[in-house]
Amino acid sequence: MSAPTTAPHRLIVISDLHLTTGLDPVTGQWSPTEDFFWDAEFAEFLTHYTDGNPTTLIVNGDLVDFLQVLSLPTPGERVAFDISPDELHSKYGLRDTEHAAEFLMVKVLDGHARFFDALAQFIGRGNDLVIIKGNHDIQFYWPGVQKRLVDRLEQLSGRNRLVFDPSRVRFAPWCYCIPGLLFIEHGNQYEPTTAFRNFFMPILPYDLPNGRRELEMDLSGVLVRFMTNRVEPVNPLADNVRPFSGMYRLLWKEHPWVTLGTFVAATRALFRAGRKRRLWHLSSVRRRYREIRRLNDMERDNEARRCTFPDPDAESRMVALFSEITGRLHRRPTLDRGIWRFLKGRRQMLPNVSRDLRRSAQALAEVLQTRFIIFGHAHYPDAALFTNGIRYFNSGSWIPTLLEPAPGYPNAWQFMFFLLENGEGALLRWVPERHQPEPFTVQ
Repeated sequence: MSAPTTAPHRLIVISDLHLTTGLDPVTGQWSPTEDFFWDAEFAEFLTHYTDGNPTTLIVNGDLVDFLQVLSLPTPGERVAFDISPDELHSKYGLRDTEHAAEFLMVKVLDGHARFFDALAQFIGRGNDLVIIKGNHDIQFYWPGVQKRLVDRLEQLSGRNRLVFDPSRVRFAPWCYCIPGLLFIEHGNQYEPTTAFRNFFMPILPYDLPNGRRELEMDLSGVLVRFMTNRVEPVNPLADNVRPFSGMYRLLWKEHPWVTLGTFVAATRALFRAGRKRRLWHLSSVRRRYREIRRLNDMERDNEARRCTFPDPDAESRMVALFSEITGRLHRRPTLDRGIWRFLKGRRQMLPNVSRDLRRSAQALAEVLQTRFIIFGHAHYPDAALFTNGIRYFNSGSWIPTLLEPAPGYPNAWQFMFFLLENGEGALLRWVPERHQPEPFTVQ
């Protein structure tokens, strides 16, 4: 990378909000899979930083939790969104096609009206938004999903009589970087259970019967669809427990029969996923996969060039660096390694994500010439100073992270964000009771 630089203005990094269908505008009921109930607090947070100082808000993955949006389209909505029967499963929800994902995006927008209204006002008053996709909102790969979000923000800006500039909203396919200063990535690619084969182009090499393409699913996505979504109605806070081993113990203790049923359903889904791998032996599927891989690598190289613009001399170095990160440091997906190996590997099933991400950041720091590395994904805020002077931060989450489900939230690990201003970076926590941020110290 080039010599260290300073950010052109203030940067704020948040991650892991996991919005689903929120509050039903008709019934006034919250979705049973909703984890984010703080639209008003988020609006106040954005207002605080709408102070005339141009600000870029970077959502570092998992803004939306698409797989936990359980809404099914009505017959009229199927026509409006052009969703065919091949894209609909009555028990487990919609397939991961572009048309289905657009429907889910609209449901999230409708259920979090205040959240997106605040975001539209933030952009309309001269600030920027960057959305980096994570493993729970891989659907932002689809251009149609991106357009649905931008169109709604533009509509809301108009209602507030603000001028909306679509160029102020950018969707980053993998990371956000300022050469020599910072590197921001969600972090899921460093964990085998949440890694994708082709993160820049995460589509399957075979189509649905109607000829439409479908996104591939990481292992955690399989578990969310077939396990987590089934236990949330009996314990809505279960998936906020960290580490995950605590969630499994708690569910087994409080709801043994429900837990047993979900494990059986999840295991069956894993073996079905394994059987689908037989399709990959077909020559047509292998040819299709090679083409997807080629296009994925091409998009990775294009992203490297965008990070070095307008410095063409640094392009080749950045392309080589991005290739090394995705090829050597990113982990091989669990579903590529075989289901039996996963089921026998207790450590892989119950990883310490926060610890593993810090180790991955340290390995990344050995090849990056930058001042700051920022991850999300773990839901734990974290900070470390490596021996080469690079500082690592994990931006935590805006939803509660619990050692055990309890009614005492919001908690001390909620409303977290990373702030970079005047060349200095720090972890902060928004304090709703005080209507202001305060410094956060990692214990």
